[in-house]
Amino acid sequence: MTVRCAERFAVRGRQGRALFPPGAWVFPADLEAAQELHAALQATFRERHAVTPAEIEGQVPRAFAFDDLLGFLARRRPAFDRALAGMRSPIAASRIATLAAALGLSRDEVTAALRARATGADLVEGSTVVDNSLSLAAQRVDVLRELAADDAVLDRELELGRLVAQPSWTPQVDWSELVPDAVEAASCVDPASGAVEVDVDIAHLVLLAAQCCVDPTAHAVRGDHDGLVWMSLAELDGDAPAPERAPGSILVRPSVAAEEVERLEFAAVPAALRAIAPGGALLAVTLVEDEA
Repeated sequence: MTVRCAERFAVRGRQGRALFPPGAWVFPADLEAAQELHAALQATFRERHAVTPAEIEGQVPRAFAFDDLLGFLARRRPAFDRALAGMRSPIAASRIATLAAALGLSRDEVTAALRARATGADLVEGSTVVDNSLSLAAQRVDVLRELAADDAVLDRELELGRLVAQPSWTPQVDWSELVPDAVEAASCVDPASGAVEVDVDIAHLVLLAAQCCVDPTAHAVRGDHDGLVWMSLAELDGDAPAPERAPGSILVRPSVAAEEVERLEFAAVPAALRAIAPGGALLAVTLVEDEA
């Protein structure tokens, strides 16, 4: 069995879900983009913030800068989103009525949103990301109804789903909301624990960037790929001069939680493998759990 890089990717509001399929996969990637991301992440993982007790008490926000990583996303993400918008998949025709009923839309609205065209008696071909995003919204609405959620909560979820059906909707994500705040992270440390350092997880942000190294329609490739030199995009050497720290301060560092991302590496490929990796690289991704 094989999968496409973004076959499960969905957008809720302006945030991405299921950035890569769960499990262990290797995708053909663009070497130049992967090397650029590796350099950006080296700088990203060296950023440190020493948060004082006074700052924790005052809760004055202090976001990480992440200039290199955010710059990479600004340069590379728009092209990925455009390619994602053109990605299409077979969809059961019956699902159009199911989605319409769940989200309070007409069948015509769902059909138009999917840009669906009939391919057989029971199938249509439509936008993969629209289908995933509408399906995610419908699932959440169903769960909220089962839980007898407040009308305001249900209406909010319905609104997010209906936005996807608007003719102007595009699968853009807002990565700025994923940049962590050092003071907020430090305030989660229990003073009684005696801890003086804390890691803040930026896995979602790193995976968003890693997507930009792969065409969303790219299929996973088979083989063990022995003999390649793999470079991590999740466990980079983050050694950096520690900032001056006042007594009682907490040092906050970015990291990628291994509980979610077991492997995120790339490797340049020799000429013999260019048939399966024409962009010059492979990207290995192992997600421990489905992040949707």
